[in-house]
Amino acid sequence: MKFRSYITVLLFLSFVACETEAALTYNITNNASFPVTVIRTRADGQLFTDTFKIAPNSQITIAENGEGLDVVSTYKEVLDTLRRFPMINIYKNDTQKAKTDFRKTSRWTYNEKSKHQADYLLTVTESDF
Repeated sequence: MKFRSYITVLLFLSFVACETEAALTYNITNNASFPVTVIRTRADGQLFTDTFKIAPNSQITIAENGEGLDVVSTYKEVLDTLRRFPMINIYKNDTQKAKTDFRKTSRWTYNEKSKHQADYLLTVTESDF
């Protein structure tokens, strides 16, 4: 009986270990001819503010979020603005704030790489300033 319980526990643990967490990655590409600075606040129970510098024709990741065990499309942004970011401001040469609202979901391109991995991509251009 003890052996059967041991096998049952091992089978359960191996099943749970095979579950993959859905992950969303948020990337920003700077297609402008000048460097930009990204200041974003992220809400994960608490608010965290980070600053990122992006050189011209470069890309950075501003967040990687593990969401849960459902397929990643379950966590796709469906509102008009991104739910994880109360603030995203982008500055040209650290001084001129962009006129574009980068929190708008319509500005981000969604790319589902697999059923457990998706990326959001925002492209910044000179016309945003």
